[in-house]
Amino acid sequence: MEGVQGRPVLIVDGNCALCNWAVRFVLKHERSPLLLFSASNSVYSAEVFRRFRIEGASNESVILISEEKFYLRSAAVFRVLAALKLPYNLIGIFRFLPSVLTDFLYRIVSLNRKKWFGFSDFCAFDAGVDKQRFLD
Repeated sequence: MEGVQGRPVLIVDGNCALCNWAVRFVLKHERSPLLLFSASNSVYSAEVFRRFRIEGASNESVILISEEKFYLRSAAVFRVLAALKLPYNLIGIFRFLPSVLTDFLYRIVSLNRKKWFGFSDFCAFDAGVDKQRFLD
């Protein structure tokens, strides 16, 4: 289950300001317009959660669906970083750290993201962005 024409889909918390900032950042810095995006409370995401049997993680993690697999937390972040232009994709070097460590750091940010960054409606549309890249 991927997005339109087998493209990878990044699922984020649509009410999180940090998540919405991250989507806009990816849109601005990706090497090519490949990723699609979905809010975690959308119909599309609900189907993904059902199909892959993703339950509790959907509330505290970005989720990347790619090549019929799903990636959570830091694994999803590192795969998204790989799709960005220099110098941002170089951050991916940290993917070689143990996932216990990178997921621990991810969880600290995830559990505090709304307190630190606030709330926002899922609206990462900017001028010139193809609205078809956002799945409902």
